[in-house]
Amino acid sequence: GLIALYTKNGLLAEACSIVTSTLLGVDGEGKTREARAASRLPEKGDIDFLPYQSIDMLWNLIDILLSKRVLGDSEEARVKGARDQMETALKKNFALEKISETGMRSARALQ
Repeated sequence: GLIALYTKNGLLAEACSIVTSTLLGVDGEGKTREARAASRLPEKGDIDFLPYQSIDMLWNLIDILLSKRVLGDSEEARVKGARDQMETALKKNFALEKISETGMRSARALQ
């Protein structure tokens, strides 16, 4: 996928940004995932998928590079910042998934 392609080409901050923007993205109607969390249904096309294995690979690669201090100071700061944003997006994504799951159960109970 795109994350692996960016990662293989050393574009780690950009790969983190792809994860972040996908997890926090805006739908075709201009609404954020957060605004629609309770009303999202998979049968209506509300499916977001990022392979966690790719995210883990990206995270681990960044850890290795940071521990070995092979990046320049400015690149290290950029990659750390992007990884921090990705971590925040992942936490928010997990919280939104819980809200979506609750909304989905409620919607199906009403049918």
